[in-house]
Amino acid sequence: MILQAQAHDAYAEAVSRQAADAVRNLESFMAGLDFSGSYDEKKAARNAVVERMQMLVARYGDAAAALAADFYNEIAEAAGASVADAVLAEAAADASVAGSVRYSARKLFGREADEDAFRKACAAALSRFVKKAANDTMSKNAVRDGRKGAKFARVPQGAETCMFCVMLASRGFVYASREAAGEFDHFHDNCDCKVIVGFGDDAGVEGYDPGALYDRWAESDHYDYMRRRAKRETDENHRKYIEKLRKRSDAINAGRA
Repeated sequence: MILQAQAHDAYAEAVSRQAADAVRNLESFMAGLDFSGSYDEKKAARNAVVERMQMLVARYGDAAAALAADFYNEIAEAAGASVADAVLAEAAADASVAGSVRYSARKLFGREADEDAFRKACAAALSRFVKKAANDTMSKNAVRDGRKGAKFARVPQGAETCMFCVMLASRGFVYASREAAGEFDHFHDNCDCKVIVGFGDDAGVEGYDPGALYDRWAESDHYDYMRRRAKRETDENHRKYIEKLRKRSDAINAGRA
């Protein structure tokens, strides 16, 4: 089944609105905080941001996950797939959110404190956490339904897409598995890619062309980098294998002596 672009875009926009609403809430909250005081005052302001972001990730992340679950069910029903209703993936853990804020807070405590950079970093991280809850919901349920023909793809959104995302998107719809889900589970700040489920050999999204994306990636510096990296890893694995054989042979020969 080919998912119509209108349906896909409406879903993507709905998820993006959740992220945007969360960011507006955070920005309004941070506007009332003072990050220019003493060390203890900055620390207190940072901790306040941690608590606020944890609350927002839970609230808006769950809302984004619910949108994804509903869309998953719609796609499955349209494809005639006999699967259980989708379940929501959990939003990012409090510890992950706190770690992200504390990492960004280095911009507050350095010799040249940059409050604006801290605010922007927190906003970008919050948006990523909310959107990821939707993508995780798609991936989690697709893996659950892998034996029933579920596939998923990473579909780019927006005016610009980084080459890493283009590389993943160029794979097209692949059979859902934990390994594949792990490969898809990388989302950077300002990433608008959406994980979309499909069922059957004709799974697709109108306007989504994995072949064209692959050609675009193959012409990039990232493609050359990945080839060099793969060769290094292959050479290293081969070296380790030969070393393992040598040690085994030495052990055998030592036993015969």
